[in-house]
Amino acid sequence: MAAVLLDLDGTLTDSKDGIVRSIASALLALGVENPGEEALARCIGPPLLASFAELLGPRRRGEAGRALELYRERFLRIGIFENRVYPGIPGALTALKEDGHRLFVCTAKPAAFAERIVRHFGIDACFEGVYGPELDGTRSDKAELVLHLLRDAGLAPHETVMVGDRSHDVAAAHAHGLCALGVLWGYGGEGELRLAGADALVGSPEELPAAVRGARGPREKVELDGPFARGTAGCLRLHGGVEFPFPLVDVRPEEGFADETRGPGGAVLRVEHDLRRRGDRTVVVHRVTIQGPAALVRQVGPRIEAGVPPSLEALRALAEADG
Repeated sequence: MAAVLLDLDGTLTDSKDGIVRSIASALLALGVENPGEEALARCIGPPLLASFAELLGPRRRGEAGRALELYRERFLRIGIFENRVYPGIPGALTALKEDGHRLFVCTAKPAAFAERIVRHFGIDACFEGVYGPELDGTRSDKAELVLHLLRDAGLAPHETVMVGDRSHDVAAAHAHGLCALGVLWGYGGEGELRLAGADALVGSPEELPAAVRGARGPREKVELDGPFARGTAGCLRLHGGVEFPFPLVDVRPEEGFADETRGPGGAVLRVEHDLRRRGDRTVVVHRVTIQGPAALVRQVGPRIEAGVPPSLEALRALAEADG
């Protein structure tokens, strides 16, 4: 891999105290009851404006902007340095640099704040750039931020890894074909990261360099539209009689919904069902999305489109080769 994008809060630094206390201060100033530390800690990572809207509830959602202003007043005075670098991170960054990787900070925290933090802790020299939203909220969506970083730094998605502790880090990476490593020392936890589809989990900062070296290739996807029926032996039969050997769980095409299952090599098969009226008939329209390591998808997708059914053994062999 040529480049590594690292989240800040919960990945490089333990910023919980400063963020939670500053959120609590903003809520107090607005006369809003503090929901407790656990609820406030869940706000670490996602864009704060959206988190404040949720904390304030539907009746006071319009005050989220003011809450963010109050948060920043305390955070910039005190909270920004109620923070610490996780033990093992400086050594991990050094090892990643020695392995030849280009390093970037990619955070939902405003870039101006993030730059101050990495300078304060003396790790700024490890990074080619620090990327985050503008203070006006521009690029507060993490996927949008990742895309901006890729373009601005001239990075190829298939040569880039995203490292973060929350589900939105994984989603942003996968939106652009990056491999996503989930770290377990942050705020998201194993359950959240597995549910989000992290390509691998990292237990400690000391394990990060090896995890990046062993990271699978990028994730790509192919979408197929058309009618299909449930196949034999738990397979999905696409139009043309092609069977895709991923077992689906409880497919009920009479109901509009989506189903998802995992297969060899970490690939994911998602099926979306939509009921539509055509004359006097109700038909089911399906979309199949296959997403996984690039080498797997690049070979599986064309086979399905060409009407050549890949065998389960072939998928396993591709997964092993990609690993």
